[in-house]
Amino acid sequence: MSILASYLAGFPWSSNPRECVRKVDEEIAVTLKQIRKLYSINESIRPMFYLYLPYPSTALFDKAKNLGIDLPTNLEAWSDFVIAATGKLTTKKVQRWIKPRQARLLHVLTTYIFFFLAPTSWQVYGNRIKNPVIRALGFVGFHFFKAIVLLRWKANFFSLALDYRIYSYMRARSQIG
Repeated sequence: MSILASYLAGFPWSSNPRECVRKVDEEIAVTLKQIRKLYSINESIRPMFYLYLPYPSTALFDKAKNLGIDLPTNLEAWSDFVIAATGKLTTKKVQRWIKPRQARLLHVLTTYIFFFLAPTSWQVYGNRIKNPVIRALGFVGFHFFKAIVLLRWKANFFSLALDYRIYSYMRARSQIG
């Protein structure tokens, strides 16, 4: 049985942006430690990171507002209020309590590292490829990226993600999603 484990990171901890960045780095490190422990118990988990977004009428919204976080004031402004890294490792908008590098890291972990660590990923996506030649090439490519991801995971090294950029480019041009 596969287990989806959702994590929320990037809370505004302080009115001091440096303190917030330090705390978010701590959040990520502690969460990765927990994920490693979960993997040692059951390798079938599929972790996913989401970035905190302060929604109106919530206690954390009020906390963010009290900390001086720049929040939208009308519905149109909310449509552009996104705190997420895109597949191109660019960030549409990042608030001062989280750095673009942190948003990118969470995106790389969720869409690349955890995808290849999941034992069923090839079965799910490989079965979508009907052409046997393309499927064979996909199988080789999949295991190539999986080997890199395993090295990254063991070394706890997620920077300089050239392999992720190549993977994202190839995935965007494929027909398998």
